[in-house]
Amino acid sequence: MVKGTGLVFVLWGYYCDEAVASIFVTEFRKAGLLVKLVGISGSRTAGAHGLALTPDLMLSEAVTLAHQVGAVVFPCAAQHWRRFANDPTLSDLLHQVQTQQARLIVGADAAVEALASLDLLADQPGAVSVEVYPGGEALIPFAQQLAQDLRQP
Repeated sequence: MVKGTGLVFVLWGYYCDEAVASIFVTEFRKAGLLVKLVGISGSRTAGAHGLALTPDLMLSEAVTLAHQVGAVVFPCAAQHWRRFANDPTLSDLLHQVQTQQARLIVGADAAVEALASLDLLADQPGAVSVEVYPGGEALIPFAQQLAQDLRQP
């Protein structure tokens, strides 16, 4: 299987964490990666703390680029996964990037919920690299290191 070409998706929807999404987008773009904020709840959505971000792409558009994706960041808490998991387009996107051996980046509290609710490991056990991002001040150096890792061929 071929890995994606380095495109990174940061998913964005209602109740997503604005700080987490902004840090990943900022650090990845500073490192020269092609990053797209992908709207999964609409074209202009407020996050968990009321800050509205405008996505670069909508989920339906992102699915067509899944073959290029090297990583997908999920900046939301576990309790919001149930709603997102009900979207068949999101499930389709994640299964497609799974075949690309893309990295899945999730928060500690959402890791088990995300994998269980989306049933990611059912098709190809071991094909997915799940990484858990830390909270607080440790997030920025984590995002910087991950950006460097993603730049490696």
